[in-house]
Parts: sequence; C-alpha cells; structure tokens
Amino acid sequence: MGNVKYADESVKYLIKARIEIDGVVNKSDIVGALFGQTEGLLDRDMEIKHLQRTGRIGRIDLNIHNRSGSTKGSIEVPSSLNKIETAIIAATIESVDRVGACGCSIKLDKIVDVRKDKLERITKRAAEIMKQWDIDEQSDNMDISKIVEKEAKRGKIVSFGYENLPAGPGVYSSDELILVEGRADISNLLKMGIENTIALGGTNVPDTIKHLCQNRKVTALLDGDRGGDMILKELILKTEIEYVARAPKGKEIEHLDMDLINKTLSNKKHVVESRFISEDLPIVEFIKKNKRWKYLDKKGQEIHERHKSENEKTRKSRSSDRKSKSKSRSRSKRDRKSKSRRGKGSKRRSDKSKKSRRPQVPNQVKDIIKNTQQTMNAVFVDDSFETQLTVSTSEVFDKLQAYSGSITTLIIDGVISQRLLSLAAQKSVKLVAGAKLGDINDYPKKTQYVTFNRI
Repeated sequence: MGNVKYADESVKYLIKARIEIDGVVNKSDIVGALFGQTEGLLDRDMEIKHLQRTGRIGRIDLNIHNRSGSTKGSIEVPSSLNKIETAIIAATIESVDRVGACGCSIKLDKIVDVRKDKLERITKRAAEIMKQWDIDEQSDNMDISKIVEKEAKRGKIVSFGYENLPAGPGVYSSDELILVEGRADISNLLKMGIENTIALGGTNVPDTIKHLCQNRKVTALLDGDRGGDMILKELILKTEIEYVARAPKGKEIEHLDMDLINKTLSNKKHVVESRFISEDLPIVEFIKKNKRWKYLDKKGQEIHERHKSENEKTRKSRSSDRKSKSKSRSRSKRDRKSKSRRGKGSKRRSDKSKKSRRPQVPNQVKDIIKNTQQTMNAVFVDDSFETQLTVSTSEVFDKLQAYSGSITTLIIDGVISQRLLSLAAQKSVKLVAGAKLGDINDYPKKTQYVTFNRI
C-alpha cells in the first residue's frame, strides 16, 4: 500500500481506479460526467454529489495526462461509508462510459483500507524508532561511523522491475532515488546507510529506469571517468533525470568512503548546469545539439532569473564605466555622447513600454486560464473561445509546430520561452498566456504575451 496521508479522520477506505478516454478532456469534464451519469441510478442518499456534499465521500482526486488524442490517468475517491456502501460507489463509478462526446472506460484497481495502511505506517515507524534508540544507546562506547556501517549491513540488495535491476530496499518507498552504474555501487552505498538506490546494470537504459525517471526525482551518481560520461549521455537522450553527481575525476563510486560520498551528493547539480568530465563540455551544449528541449523547460525560471540578474549587474557596471570616462572628455564629445545616450534611452523606454503593455484578456479566456493552472498542460483556443487541443507543457512546442488549424490564443501552465513565442508569432497566435516568463529579447509585433499573475 502507498504511504498515503489523509486530512479527514473519518476516512475509512480509498477507492483507486484507472480511467481511459478516447479524446482530450479536462478534469472538470470528468467530474461532471461522474456526477451527471450516476445521478438517478441509486437512491438520493447514495448519489455521489449528495455524499460529497454531506462529507461521506471526500474530494475526487484526478491525475490525468493527454497524449496522442486520448486521456489516461487515475481516480482516487476517499470514503467514510461502510464496506458494502463503498463497494456500491466503486461499481457506480465504473459504470460511467462517456465523458462529453468521448467514450470512456473506468476500471477499479483496488480499495485501500486506510486504517490498515495507517497501522502499517505506525508499525514501520515504531521499528525505525527502536533501531535509532539502539544506536543512541551504543554511541557512548562505539564510533558512530562503525555503528552506521553495522546497522546498514542489515539492508540487503533487492531486485527491482522485470529486468531484476540491483537496488536498495528504499527503492520501493522513497520519492527520491539515486541512480548508480552497477551492483558494487549499491553495495557500497548500503554500507553507509543509503538505501534509496537503483543500478543501471549496463550502458543501455532499461524501461524500468525510464519509468522511474518520469515518476520520481532521480539523481545520477556516476563514476568520474569517460564511462560515466557515456552513461550520462544515454540517460539524457532516453530519460528525464533531474540532478547529476560525479565522483572525483578518475574515481569510482564503489571505492569512495562515506565522507567522499556525502561530499559528492551535496555537490550535485541540475543536469543543465553540469559538465562532462572527460570532455570538459557543458551538458547544456549536448542537450541543444540533440534537441532535448524538455531539460531546458524542466529547469524552469531559476537559471533564467540568475542569468538575467548577472547580465543586469554587468550592464550596470559597464554603464558606470562609460559615465566615468565621459567626464574627462571634451564638451563637444560629451554633447555627441549625450545625444547618443538619449537615443539609446528612448529605445530602451520604447522596449520597456513594449514589455510592460498589459493586453486585454477576454473573460472567456480568463475562465480557460483558471482551469489550466496547476495542470502542467497547454491549451489551444480559437477565435470563438473554444478549446481545440490540450497537450502537456513538454509537448507544446512540437504540437504547435505541427498544428494546421487556426488558433488565436495559446495558454500554457509553464514558461513562455523566446522559442515558443517566436513560433506562436509564425502561427499568427494573437495572445500567449503562461505561468512564467523566460528571457525575451525579440518581441513579436502582432503577438502579445502575459503571465497569469498579471491578468
């Protein structure tokens, strides 16, 4: 069972189901179908809408994604009803076969007994407390590093995934994983008490690793040699790892002691900011060369803001130098320089006014933006304010590039990059609305843009 936490003490069971829809829909469409198609099937006291209003079932949690013209995902419904009533609600949810004009299939995965799940977590935590208690009692007579090593040896290497990849026992429960090269690396990390590990087991990237990189935060902990660089390239091309930590040049993870392992992990960097060791090449150049744009989008605003701040400091420093030098020049030169500065200042003011213009956003578009926030999706809207296509933010550039229909508004729950804005201008999109704004240097004349917080 999952490590699920519930705010409502009255919740007894959790209904978990899978949903597949032959079309692109939003969460609100699915919730509406669950309410609408189950209305009248049972007594009023057992209708989903009534049960939710009276607090006997909780908020319907949907986790969906749109891909290739279809919608897939999961549904979770917390219940404080008894077993029989909860089973009836699960069967009722399965009976929904359409969402709008699209065919729909809902299949029950399982019904989790929340109280049993909570008891298991209490038992596990109690065992951890006892284990730590034993360590604390021994610390007066034994070096702490030896204690950790002794306790960690209790953990055994497990097999994970259908490829039977070597892993630490923490691979089943941890949201953050450390990806290493081989079994010997796993063994070394287990001796240090690090259990949330999994190994590639070769230079090819198994499907299990690809799946984990999509659903967990993964740090690649690799040897500091050419072999580590080769594996890192394969990971960038075939997965979506977030962080990279490298052993010192020429060193291997399986031979590092606890201090070096901790130092290596504390110095981890985001993929975009790291470098290859054997070639001394910035990874971002490899990403651009191989068109792995997801990595640049995934990093978000942090790198953009830092570079923007550094460029601003450089610009101010140069401006200060120019002013200092201008005082020693003759009046005629100062006059010419003053005219030149006034011309540049006018241009900067023009650019600034262009950036600060706040476009008028129709109410219909505002409603779509409200439904798009916190979904990691992008929505294509036509001149009648109808949604033509919904895609994930990672696919928006490719989908927009291939889209042949007419759209006037692009809404993205992500970063408005220069690359995306330029493509939108080519596609005659009039307005681009996004969660954040990247570094924009080229402002399209006929395409406006705005962030959600300025609407």
